[in-house]
Amino acid sequence: MNNKVTLLPNGLASFVPVKKGNWIFKVSVMKSKQILVVAMHTLDRDIIHVKYFTDESVAALFLESLAEQI
Repeated sequence: MNNKVTLLPNGLASFVPVKKGNWIFKVSVMKSKQILVVAMHTLDRDIIHVKYFTDESVAALFLESLAEQI
C-alpha cells in the first residue's frame, strides 16, 4: 500500500493533504465516481471550501483555479 493514500474496504480512497500555492487540499474518492475536495487557505484559515464532484476533470479545474489565487 502506498503511504500517500488510505484505502478502505468500502471503496473510499483518501489522499494525504497537498499544499499548492496558498492552499492545502485534501481529496477523497469514493468508488472512483464521487470526489470530495476540502481546501483550506494557508494564510487565512477562516477560508475553507468543501466541494463535491462527480467529474474528475471539473474537480481538477477547481483545484487549479484555487491554486492560482493569491
